[in-house]
Amino acid sequence: MIEKKNSPDYDPLDMANYRIEQLPKREKSGFERRMAQFGGPIAILTFLLLLLVVKIPFLDNIDPTILGKRAAERYQELGAVEFSRTNVAMLAIFASAIVLWITEAIPHYLTSLMVR
Repeated sequence: MIEKKNSPDYDPLDMANYRIEQLPKREKSGFERRMAQFGGPIAILTFLLLLLVVKIPFLDNIDPTILGKRAAERYQELGAVEFSRTNVAMLAIFASAIVLWITEAIPHYLTSLMVR
């Protein structure tokens, strides 16, 4: 049984007192509902813009001498153009995941599973 904080038998070290079910349910405000509503399309747009439209200079001209061992092996395997394209795709995925996390368009655990 979970006791009240003012009770003399209340034990602050009992983890049963800190269950997530005890947290109050809060309704989303109008702005938060709009963010969740538009988060998915904004994430898709962010992904497509970064992947297909925006040119990112520091990812287009990668110097292979500054890469770590594993990245240098991958660079040799893929070639300069495909290696840069892969890095741009990873940045696009990361940016769209950030949009999904901020807007809470889908639950956070689903966003993290999609990114994985």
